[in-house]
Amino acid sequence: LHLTITGVMLLYAQSLGVAEKFLNNSFLLKKYNMATLDDVKMADSEKHELIVINTSFYINNEFIDTLEKKIIALFYENDEKKLYFFHDFQIKIYLFEEEENTLQLIDIEEFSTNYEILKAGVYEGKVVIKTKEELYEILEGKIVNFHNDEQKINWFITKETSPIIAKRYLKLHQGEGISFHRIVTELHSGKFFGIGMVFLLLLSSLSIIFLVISSFVFGINFKKRKN
Repeated sequence: LHLTITGVMLLYAQSLGVAEKFLNNSFLLKKYNMATLDDVKMADSEKHELIVINTSFYINNEFIDTLEKKIIALFYENDEKKLYFFHDFQIKIYLFEEEENTLQLIDIEEFSTNYEILKAGVYEGKVVIKTKEELYEILEGKIVNFHNDEQKINWFITKETSPIIAKRYLKLHQGEGISFHRIVTELHSGKFFGIGMVFLLLLSSLSIIFLVISSFVFGINFKKRKN
């Protein structure tokens, strides 16, 4: 029954609308290693949409760059037009110029740390990072020890976007979603459920062939005995 239904859907894919339909269910997106609404993060900016989806970086509906790793935190400094990305052992800073309400990328700075970055924040305008060992601040292009009160640091919290903005950027990032035709094809082949299901379908197909052949042989032998 399973093979019959999916087979009919594939045979009449155009008529049934299977070929034109796309799905964006979170479960399916995760199964196919695609980004979900929860993966869309936004830096706090008064004028611009600064969006990160896993390792892809967008500004105002335009793709800017691919990051090497997923981020721990991000922070946009509105006055200096700097966007900070914090990774495990690396800090990446994108420097921009604003022209007619549009951000233009002019340079990228990178810093490495000897210790894993746990979180990042700001203290009196200074960007601070916390590692397993100590606190550090970024000062004049260098990472130096931070000696002030940790309790006064405003730690960055990655901001989640509204569903409307997230859906818009997901479409820009990975298209309409997962093709329904692909899902039906993998349901038909058993691939959707993993290699175990493929093996079971193979066995069931072989068993059907065996039953047909054995029935034919049994029928011939029965006729010979009757004669």
